Amino acid sequence: MNRLISAIFTLILISCDEERVANETFVVEAFVYAGSSISNINVKSTIPFEEISQPGQPISDATLAISYQNQTIPLSFNPTTQRYDGPEDLIIETGNSMQLEVRVDDATAIGNTIIPEYPKNLSSSASNIVIPPIELSKDLRDVLSALFENARLQITWDNVSENYHFLVIELADTINTEPLFNDDIPSNVGNFFDNFRLVSEPSRDSTYTVIGLSLQNYGLYRAILYRINQEYADLYADQLQDSRNLNEPPSNIQNALGIFTGISSDTILFEIAKF
Repeated sequence: MNRLISAIFTLILISCDEERVANETFVVEAFVYAGSSISNINVKSTIPFEEISQPGQPISDATLAISYQNQTIPLSFNPTTQRYDGPEDLIIETGNSMQLEVRVDDATAIGNTIIPEYPKNLSSSASNIVIPPIELSKDLRDVLSALFENARLQITWDNVSENYHFLVIELADTINTEPLFNDDIPSNVGNFFDNFRLVSEPSRDSTYTVIGLSLQNYGLYRAILYRINQEYADLYADQLQDSRNLNEPPSNIQNALGIFTGISSDTILFEIAKF
């Protein structure tokens, strides 16, 4: 999730033309998660198009406040993370609207969002995917073909209202790992199946197929389903367009650039097992 957010935010920073930079002099990256405190709110300077090799710099002297449940909550700058945090004891609940106000010098930017409800009835068709030990043999092609077609499970959730979601699958135990493909298997075989490992795109679907061979390791995995708002889906879709279209990135921040959006999630576990 963090890698996806960072990639999107980087593209916001470098997608500012000269005319917009003259009027919108900073970028806001604010993702607020249901069930968590407010943290890691990013405020950076914009980057003129001709200077895209230079990263936007964190702005440490901005004034930030969140309006939530009839409260105005100031955020403080964390010099370690170079981002802004709210009080740790304030846990955000679903179904609430929020407003973010950011002041930088004489400029004030405003963003609004709603914290979406948690995903409903997240489940999987099985608790594990069985992939027997893969050995180098003359039948390897047929073995892998059969595993690719059959070593799968379905993750499903309710989505009658066709809300946007995306799914992230990650190894739950990253210390005690055992690869599916040992050193005897040519590296290009494992690399081929690695192409199927991805974070799903935001969509209004209600099912996702997990391809066992795409996960690379035996062990316990977590599947995290994120429910997102329209502003997040719009931003993601914009970054998939022609890379030559570098102007006018989507933004729900008034008088600045960027995104302020609420996210909720649910998690289930499954295992890639040998037997």
